[in-house]
Amino acid sequence: MGGGVTVPVVTIVSPLQFPINSRIANLQDTQTQTFQVSVDDGGESATIEWYLDNNNLQNSGLSVSLTAGKGTHKIRVVASNSAGSSDAIWTWNILYDYPEELYISYAIGKYCCCEYCTENPDNWNDAYCLHNAIIRWILYSDSSSLWTVNCCKFLEPGTGNQVVITPRGDNRFIYPASTLNHSVAAEYIGGNEIDITNWRFFQYDELDIPVGEEGGQIPPASGSSTRYDFVIWNVLDIMYDSNGLHIYQSPRKTFEIDENGEATWKENVAEEGWYPPL
Repeated sequence: MGGGVTVPVVTIVSPLQFPINSRIANLQDTQTQTFQVSVDDGGESATIEWYLDNNNLQNSGLSVSLTAGKGTHKIRVVASNSAGSSDAIWTWNILYDYPEELYISYAIGKYCCCEYCTENPDNWNDAYCLHNAIIRWILYSDSSSLWTVNCCKFLEPGTGNQVVITPRGDNRFIYPASTLNHSVAAEYIGGNEIDITNWRFFQYDELDIPVGEEGGQIPPASGSSTRYDFVIWNVLDIMYDSNGLHIYQSPRKTFEIDENGEATWKENVAEEGWYPPL
């Protein structure tokens, strides 16, 4: 007995990298990438639609060549017939090679503050990911209204130089940001803040961290969780004690990251407070 019409099946032909990471040397540069699929139409001619960042490209073919600038872009192709529809999705990260002279591009391992600094840096506080993000906030943001201390310093890896942690006057829009178990620095680069492509994330030696990269600093959700919250924080206050730096933070923007590495804005639910806890 013959079967009826079934839902069309979309199969990715190329590219097969997930996500796709491209790099540009200048902020105004673009990259071009061709995307191709095959479609089993399910026994009835299928309608094909391509989308770039949710914008319909008015293309009904099996491939499309796209040009885009810096940011995280979502490419989706949908095939549909009378039985239903299916899709295929790529995440395309176009990353900018930020000049290293503008930002420290290494992991800070040791730091201390004022009366807690000793002659031997081995006895200083360990700088974990959050402390690295806080120090980057102090250095590059408009933090001078909250941070007036000039006796905290970190140890520069390799050289052993002791660098004072003081605002550099860049006044960039830098904020700490956190996943479930990791912190990075976030820089707002313009446009609507609820669009994650209008943010840049950096930490350690990565000056433009891809969002949703497997094994990366902002990975897709995995294990028992199909999604997690990625929070960008306002810093409302800052202090130090024998345990190191602490910030009083409140959520600025929250994105939900799913198992495909897709980031979607959501209402803030995180609570404000001191972190690390006092």
